[in-house]
Amino acid sequence: MQSSDHIWIQHVIGDDPSECRLTDSRGRRRPLYFTASSASRLLHLATNLTEVTILIKEVDAYQNPFSATSVGDCSPFTPGGYLGRLLGLNPPPLPKLKQLSLHVDVMVESISVSPLRCPNEDLQYALYALSSAPFRTFVQISFCCAQFRESDVGARSYLIAGMEQTLKAAAEAGADTEFEVEPEEGYVDMTIEKGHVEYTFAFFYYNPSICEPAPTEEIVDRRKSPVYV
Repeated sequence: MQSSDHIWIQHVIGDDPSECRLTDSRGRRRPLYFTASSASRLLHLATNLTEVTILIKEVDAYQNPFSATSVGDCSPFTPGGYLGRLLGLNPPPLPKLKQLSLHVDVMVESISVSPLRCPNEDLQYALYALSSAPFRTFVQISFCCAQFRESDVGARSYLIAGMEQTLKAAAEAGADTEFEVEPEEGYVDMTIEKGHVEYTFAFFYYNPSICEPAPTEEIVDRRKSPVYV
């Protein structure tokens, strides 16, 4: 019987690198820990992966988008996005892969000083490189703003205009699109689907019912002697 591995590519800026791990979904093998910079190489070696999950938290949305060297130090605006940085121009053959997921959570203090644009790099890569792939691709990006200011109107309008342009371009490329705006709440989101790709992006202000703190990661037991690469 062939094995069915489950890879978790998880990078939390400033946290322990052990969050990047390759695990057997059946629990029959020791976890394989690796650095985010070796994730692309690992994909070419582990051809029996069934699921790839990329979890990105505490991102600096204002960092130089051209400074990234691996999927771990990207921003939502890095050319090609996280997916492009991980898979490259020519995605490796992953015959057993069923699902590729990307979750990016960005928290900013205010958008008044430095407006944010619509993060469409991963969308563009997914639409043109993965929409016809045999596996499902899910991209979920959220921008949560800690402070609401009256002066945010211009910055929100800039972001929404970028979202509308992205939706229009996606529709022209044959994708199904949805757009939701709640002016009173300052909430806006969009969903784009084409083939095996589903992309969602949302902007909202901090609300305890929406921005719940992430659950504490389970403590890694070093006595299990994980393998590092």
